[in-house]
Amino acid sequence: MNTRSLIMLALLVLWGWFTWNWWQDNKRQCCPDTGTLPSAPVSPGPATAASLPLSFDWGKNQAIAGDGYNAYMSGKLRNRIATDTLVIRTWYYDGEANGEQLARERGENIKQMLKDSLPPQLIKIVTEKRASDDKAYQTQRFAAADFSWLHSTNAPAPLVEETDAKVIVRFASNANAKQLEPEIEAALTRVAERLKANPALKAAITGHTDNVGDDAKNMALSQQRADFVKSKLVEKGVAATAITTAARGETAPVSDNNSDGGRKLNRRVEINLQ
Repeated sequence: MNTRSLIMLALLVLWGWFTWNWWQDNKRQCCPDTGTLPSAPVSPGPATAASLPLSFDWGKNQAIAGDGYNAYMSGKLRNRIATDTLVIRTWYYDGEANGEQLARERGENIKQMLKDSLPPQLIKIVTEKRASDDKAYQTQRFAAADFSWLHSTNAPAPLVEETDAKVIVRFASNANAKQLEPEIEAALTRVAERLKANPALKAAITGHTDNVGDDAKNMALSQQRADFVKSKLVEKGVAATAITTAARGETAPVSDNNSDGGRKLNRRVEINLQ
């Protein structure tokens, strides 16, 4: 091997040695090999009221709505089955005076906050005791309630459901309601009185069906139901221009269609007041 080749070989070896050491140094600085994954972040303890949908002060029963309360509760109430019971689970911590009573009062206050969204008979309060060694709970607001649904598959579908923002009326199978039950008639009378008393209020009426029959028939039937309810409101003195109608057929069920009870829940007209 001539001198020139020896020099080239030496330079090549030197370059490889330098590159290897540079890579190892940077690997140690950037990504140390500890043999373990990074630790999970520590769960926060008590927080400011604004960071929780609902929070409480130590020893107090009043629920405090945070910035995310409306979105949180809308998510809980959306797409519920009409006969479901909302279970409000409230608790108290070690050291809070009159703990069991305090937890019950917390639940009752939340129930009062929901009075325009759910009938009282569809709300159940469950209380419990929880332990905590975190003294910060005594100086910062904290969560002391959560929510779940208790499903009833055998409960009869109510003919009418009413809140301030929505009224739901239900129909027999294949019926477009040429004759209304007294309970539905009374509910539509109440809706009509509200609309006449407040000209700025509008009614958006949507018809729905179960999944029995073909899609086209169900779409037509749901439109007939919506139009019929509109006609009843107009008969009661509501301006037709204050009412819009729409049909959803079987496309927006609130329950499964695998049982008679579920199908009864789906055969409905929803009146949204806005």
